Amino acid sequence: MLSWLESSVSKRDPEGFYQILNVGLDASAEEILLSYRFLKIAFRERRKKLNIGLIQEAYETLSDQEKRTEYDARSRPSAAAASDRQGAVSRFSSPVLLLSLIAVFLIVLVVVKGPDMRAALISFHQGDRLYLMEDESSMGTVVSYESDHRFHNGAVAPAYLLREAGGQEEWYPARDL
Repeated sequence: MLSWLESSVSKRDPEGFYQILNVGLDASAEEILLSYRFLKIAFRERRKKLNIGLIQEAYETLSDQEKRTEYDARSRPSAAAASDRQGAVSRFSSPVLLLSLIAVFLIVLVVVKGPDMRAALISFHQGDRLYLMEDESSMGTVVSYESDHRFHNGAVAPAYLLREAGGQEEWYPARDL
């Protein structure tokens, strides 16, 4: 994985931020946010093995207009050369991102079947902090996992016990996380 990040660095993108996030030089703020969230989900399980800080730094730099302008000025020698490169990079980055998203959904639909498909793909560990994707607010910290938890309505399913900010603990079905 690190070799992919290292190979992302080039003369026109010295720190590789555009390629790390897999966006073109002319990417909108929405495209940058979408790509960042996709990478955050894709590498959730590997975050202890991978330098997520590099992805976070790329997002923080490219999502802030002032930092992005400064980064672009530092990394592009001339505006004319930059406009030539923008066309070449943006032609490939959007289809690659789209194909990556399609591949992920196909894998989920074909390889993993059933109502607990998300639980089979993503597992959390004790101490992991879970966040909501919409507003990135904290849901709580994982306390434990039970493969056959019995809920108050009688249903039995894999579940995680989360400790919320106030200290109270609640069980959540694994498929809902």
